[in-house]
Amino acid sequence: MIEVVLTWGVCEADRPWADQLARFWTLNMTSSQQKVSLASGFRVKVLTSQQIIAQLNASWIWVPKWVDSSTENTAGRVVTFIRELQLPSKPKEGVFHLSADTRYKLFINDQRVAVGPSRGSPYLWYHDTIDIAVHLQEGHNEIRVEVLRYFAANRAAMPFDRTSFPGLTIHGTIAVDGETLEINSGEVGQWRAQVHNEITFPTGIIDDGFLHVQSN
Repeated sequence: MIEVVLTWGVCEADRPWADQLARFWTLNMTSSQQKVSLASGFRVKVLTSQQIIAQLNASWIWVPKWVDSSTENTAGRVVTFIRELQLPSKPKEGVFHLSADTRYKLFINDQRVAVGPSRGSPYLWYHDTIDIAVHLQEGHNEIRVEVLRYFAANRAAMPFDRTSFPGLTIHGTIAVDGETLEINSGEVGQWRAQVHNEITFPTGIIDDGFLHVQSN
């Protein structure tokens, strides 16, 4: 397990890649049709679909010096992103908009909250909108996103489209004690990341030829 510091967005050498990625996603992201229902009477700031997409486009992050391949037999790698925050009381309202390339699992305080994004294509990429208030608590909170990046050139897991650029993007708001706290993946100084080289997804293993169940 290698811990790295997120520098994308503040390191000048990484800016051309980040800008190119933002331009690509601006044309292709749309809202998921499988959103988690939000509680009625939300008082957090409500954004239009285009405002949400603009925020997400500006917030893509990834670990620096990433190589989108491996000398090991693996179809991809898992990268974990963590944000910790202190809340003065339990919020009644909170919403996250997020997406990833290729797949993500969202955990809040060690509870799995969501898996996504919905399957799309490079021409129609989805983001998810999730009510997170019920999972937050007074005091210390940990937001953890585990992103599975399938390498772009790898033919494994083909039902899950991926682009040439791995990434995670989050924009969220939490209403607590009359104030609104914004959670944004683009604030790279607030996040930690770990690349899990110990986790692999081997390909080419003989299966049963029918259900494609592998046995070692």
